[in-house]
Amino acid sequence: MCCSHGASKDDFSLAVTKILEADSASSAAYLDYLVIETSGVSDPSPLVATLDQRWGSMHKVQLESVVAVLDSAAVLEQLATDTIPAALHRQLEWADTILLNKMDLVSSPDAQQQLASWVGSVNCQARLLKCSMGKVALPVLLNVEAPASTAATGHDTSYQQQCWEVVGAPESRRQESPEPRTHAHASEAFQTESMELGDGVLWIGRLCEWVYRAMPAGVLRLKGYAAIAELGGQPMLIQMSGGSRFSFELSNQHAGVHLVLVGERDGWESQVVLPQLRELCGGSCSPCSGVVASAFLPELFEELSPRNAVGGTVVRFEPMRKFGREAGEARSVSGVDLDEANEMLARVVNMSTAPVFVLIVEGIDGAGEPAIGLLVPSQSVGEEVLGALWRVLEDKGEWLLQESFQALTQCACGW
Repeated sequence: MCCSHGASKDDFSLAVTKILEADSASSAAYLDYLVIETSGVSDPSPLVATLDQRWGSMHKVQLESVVAVLDSAAVLEQLATDTIPAALHRQLEWADTILLNKMDLVSSPDAQQQLASWVGSVNCQARLLKCSMGKVALPVLLNVEAPASTAATGHDTSYQQQCWEVVGAPESRRQESPEPRTHAHASEAFQTESMELGDGVLWIGRLCEWVYRAMPAGVLRLKGYAAIAELGGQPMLIQMSGGSRFSFELSNQHAGVHLVLVGERDGWESQVVLPQLRELCGGSCSPCSGVVASAFLPELFEELSPRNAVGGTVVRFEPMRKFGREAGEARSVSGVDLDEANEMLARVVNMSTAPVFVLIVEGIDGAGEPAIGLLVPSQSVGEEVLGALWRVLEDKGEWLLQESFQALTQCACGW
């Protein structure tokens, strides 16, 4: 549910009413739960107040719980700089369950305790659950269980289960709501900016450069889709949160460029930001100019020949050759093959606190075989940004080496 709709209780009530009417008219009566995902910057209080109504169409629904998902690493950074957004306080105050997500990025026990203590000071009644990649067993959040046929297998269904059965009538997990107070509607507290180019292409390298150098501090989210210039116009879904954490997903259902910025009210000037966003989409897809940053290439990486990528350097995390081992031995050493390791590394780089990112692409290795690699957008970024990107790659590559390929660094006797 977009933040721009969160302020309209009438629209929300109408949408819920239509869903309830459709369920009542269906012979299957398929509706057990209604899960509403709001924008990451929405104030939940107007929706909670609407769902708590005991008159009109809302009397047919019962608000079971409010769940808030926290970017643990980003919040710790904000705590260190005393820059916690007011919106975060509001979301935590109204939550019954708080997911401390991305805990895989918070390795220090002291930091984990600091985070839990601060969240507890904001809302001492909510349940706190630690997780990574948002993976939480659904029965922890809803009154459901796996079907008996699945449970009998003894397999782990913690978050992979696709089909659930409701156990009796849903029970409310709501704590008593916070004291009534004046709240800011989303339209009053936040600013959005939208840029659409029907036949445009987005240069990921330029986006990286803009995020690193020029993106206003008031931007909290960037989302949308774009045909990626470095991938020959391949469309991708793009998400950014926490000011630097990116995710990219291939899509065949979109064309052109449509980007939306969400942030604090008066967080930027439209007449400045819109031309900057359009500048990211200028020009056409062109072959790589030959700017190869091999001098920066960390020891754990090899360069691949591009297959469909242009405008960048394709590299691959390949620790096996450094230790005189064959690439095919990777799974026996680490439990993952090198393709899986590179996909994992891309996610770790893109979710790091550094405002740089890479794309997962297919390249050709020295033996002429297809191999998964990482596209470093070296053509359209400056030396400073490129150097920062290589440092992050090297750092996360060393982390992956110790995390999954530690056997390579040990002596044959195990030391």
